[in-house]
Amino acid sequence: MKQYGGVEQLNIATVDVSAPQADEVRVRVHAVAINPIDGYRRIGRLRMTEKSVLPRGTLHDVSGVVESTGSAVTAFKAGDRVFTRRSECGTLAEYVNIKAAECVVIPEAVGFEAAAAIPLAGLTALQSLRAAGLVKGETVFISGGAGGVGTFAIQLAKHWYGASRVVVTCSGKKAELCRSLGADECVDYTTRPKGKVFEGLGKFDVVFDTTGEATEMTPLVASGRTVVSVAKVDAGIAPDAGFAVRALLNYMSRDARRAAKKHGVKFQFYRLRHSVDDIALLGKLVAEGKVRAVIDSTFVGIEEHKRAFERAEKGRPAGKVVIVVRS
Repeated sequence: MKQYGGVEQLNIATVDVSAPQADEVRVRVHAVAINPIDGYRRIGRLRMTEKSVLPRGTLHDVSGVVESTGSAVTAFKAGDRVFTRRSECGTLAEYVNIKAAECVVIPEAVGFEAAAAIPLAGLTALQSLRAAGLVKGETVFISGGAGGVGTFAIQLAKHWYGASRVVVTCSGKKAELCRSLGADECVDYTTRPKGKVFEGLGKFDVVFDTTGEATEMTPLVASGRTVVSVAKVDAGIAPDAGFAVRALLNYMSRDARRAAKKHGVKFQFYRLRHSVDDIALLGKLVAEGKVRAVIDSTFVGIEEHKRAFERAEKGRPAGKVVIVVRS
């Protein structure tokens, strides 16, 4: 990508990949997955919150095979299947160097496509529900149940955290999918009047906002409990963002914070934290069949990247959009 803009700014280029540094592994890429933040970065939405140098590559989530290792790497060897969310973008490539400390071995029962679909969405769902304090037997409401994060959140809430009741919003045509993942009830937002999507649903111990509707969802939270959001404002907060940027983004979230205070509940934006332990846990759960990576569509070949991005950004995908670089 040489400049910010639409998918037309993404072009294939030939770039030499240097030998891995002492703490890196060189990975032969098999599959990558698209997340909303990848589009935000391409259009320049994150320019104020992260250092960006153009031209640059795109995507973070990746799975592949270790081709070679740096001199200090002992945890991996050539031939190991690995997956991760690379801290630096640029995984949409045939080969990529990745810090060994960021990588996790793919369980034998998990394919490359599923592995690529796990990291960002899986980590976001797992860590957000943990941050909200969800425990066994409690109830949870999730907006955007059929999205990449939502599909993981339903399964983790029900089958890992042990929620007794999981309610989600989704369109009617995606309700069957959400129920198959563990949702007890599905609210079809397309059939409800604007501004009344969340009425009459009762109270929940945890409310998880993936769609940017935290302000409207605060009445659903039981007194003293938490609404946690990963949408809109939070998507633009980089881990190394300065005080001024954080202050601006906190100001932008003032309506949600005021609503939470009014209803006597807690509000939190949650930012994903890279954790190889959590990635390994998610891989294990997928390998055991307790959680599945829901893949909306697969595009084969790097040259299909523009179509893949269009599907991810305009097609309202159910689950993740994956690009298979090599089979």
